[in-house]
Amino acid sequence: MKSKDKTIGNALDFVQARFGKFDFANLLPHLKSFSGKELNAIVAQECGEELVKIYPTSKILILGNSPASREPFFRKRAWEQLQEASHFLPLGLAFGLVEVFRSKERQLKLREGRFDLLRVKRPELVDGEIWKIVNTFIAGPGGPHQTGAAVDICLVDLNTRKPLDMGSPSHGIDRRSYTASNMVSLEAQVHRYILATIMTYFGFRNYPAEWWHYEYGTKRHSKYLRFEECMYDVVDLAA
Repeated sequence: MKSKDKTIGNALDFVQARFGKFDFANLLPHLKSFSGKELNAIVAQECGEELVKIYPTSKILILGNSPASREPFFRKRAWEQLQEASHFLPLGLAFGLVEVFRSKERQLKLREGRFDLLRVKRPELVDGEIWKIVNTFIAGPGGPHQTGAAVDICLVDLNTRKPLDMGSPSHGIDRRSYTASNMVSLEAQVHRYILATIMTYFGFRNYPAEWWHYEYGTKRHSKYLRFEECMYDVVDLAA
């Protein structure tokens, strides 16, 4: 067995020993898709918790030149949970943060950029079809990143300080981005498995169309838990 395969196997054994014996496919029952109508039915009761400026730790890296390095703000309780979760990562691995808080201006810019990209890549689609794809991967204004309680995250090798193979780039726009996609390598599936298992164990909930996207205290998080309210609403750092 190659040393790389041993590393993946040891990591998987670690996660299974700590969190239970189930394979990647069994994550499917824990990944739920909700319609906009279902999510909008959740009432946001803003708790007033502050956004804190996050920082690198021994097990959490802010990836260079990423949105997280430019707007490094996260809700206090979510940040505490993420730090706690990081201590349970397999030896040699860390979380890599791509994005946390996102301004309305960036949200709109991302949507327009994805629309323009898809218009070039998929010229056979009409505008309405393109926007439907954009809406799958990038929320409209008022989305979870604007609450300061969503995080785009990957796994990083602490030796190289580089992200592991997660199967597709974060902020991708095809079916390889789906958390439980079988269109990616076994290695990437294991990496997603480790990330999903630990994040879920520590209270975060995934958006199944994006392996990198996790939320805490948001409308989606509350819908997963069958709550009728959530504790974080949209915030404006400029306010």
